[in-house]
Amino acid sequence: MPSKRDQDAEDFVLQVLQEYFSAVACERPGGICNDCILTLPHGGKIACEVKTDWKAAETQNLYFETRNTRLNTPSGLTATTADFWAQYVPHKQYILLTDPKALLWFFEVHKTDYDSPIHITRPDGGDGNSQGFKVKREYMETRTWVTLIDVSGRQQ
Repeated sequence: MPSKRDQDAEDFVLQVLQEYFSAVACERPGGICNDCILTLPHGGKIACEVKTDWKAAETQNLYFETRNTRLNTPSGLTATTADFWAQYVPHKQYILLTDPKALLWFFEVHKTDYDSPIHITRPDGGDGNSQGFKVKREYMETRTWVTLIDVSGRQQ
């Protein structure tokens, strides 16, 4: 069960995404979860995976989970079926929006580059439950295939 802080952040991001995509409805399959289905004015639907990166202020990295190490199963980027990945970075007041498949491909291709700003975390991800990619926040902010939605001045 997500904490109230996490649920409030997710609600905030979903509200912003509804406005960004001019969606007429937002469904949460299976109740409260990180995925939402937005219905567009023409009737089309897009799925979004929503994450909040609370630790980015402290680490200056963004974290993208790929594995649940407790259950030894894919999670996050490797498990999502969403069309868009929306990662809220509260201390910088933006939502990073991108294609999760392209994001995972990019990380996989560049994780071994010399001096890469992309690193695979240790198997417990620092929380005893996950593994994924940590990426320098400033590096991600400059990728041309990433959209940063400014939410400064908005109430969460």
